[in-house]
Amino acid sequence: MPCVECGGEIKERGVRCSTCAAVLHRECAKKVLGRCYCKRCYKQAKKSAQFELMARRDYLTKKLPKKIW
Repeated sequence: MPCVECGGEIKERGVRCSTCAAVLHRECAKKVLGRCYCKRCYKQAKKSAQFELMARRDYLTKKLPKKIW
């Protein structure tokens, strides 16, 4: 079975991506909080977390409208 990241053959025990279940070498996987991710899923999760943080900051800095009456 080839590794999704490097394309090399997995001879020993490999790991699976927690999101897409792709088979990887232990060295090729990104490990976060005890879970392994392939590079594509890791980048996608990091990007969505960054957008979520930006939206939260925008919401917190938004000034509320003044009362009309």
